[in-house]
Amino acid sequence: MFSGYYNYAEQYVKINGQWMYRLALFNIKNNILVQEKIVKQLNPRTVEKFIKEIKAQIPIIAITTDSKPYYRNIMDKLDIKHQLCIFHIKKEINTWIKKHNRKNKDNKEDLEKIIYYKNRIFEIIDVKNYNTAKRNYLKN
Repeated sequence: MFSGYYNYAEQYVKINGQWMYRLALFNIKNNILVQEKIVKQLNPRTVEKFIKEIKAQIPIIAITTDSKPYYRNIMDKLDIKHQLCIFHIKKEINTWIKKHNRKNKDNKEDLEKIIYYKNRIFEIIDVKNYNTAKRNYLKN
């Protein structure tokens, strides 16, 4: 029933007028919620404990997360493979480009180069399988 491949997410929820956090682990391959927990405080220790408790019950090979810096440390400590969510990677690249452009006031030609390379990176990220990536992007 459990594939070993999961997505971890957090959500702010208001319960009885108080803001809390919903921690959730989804089985990616079977598209089901594996476990969820409502907590008052969100910090690395809370996330680690949540995932550690689940790992004691079911096999976890890999977890995909957004890009909070402490996720990598948690996954390494728990010996779980970690992948960043593609949506969040793209969002961060776009944010970096906007900030860079505002700060440096790049000329149109430089901005076009940056956008060109961004689009190439996105093409590589979006490749559906290794053989296509190898054929299209790796030079022998």
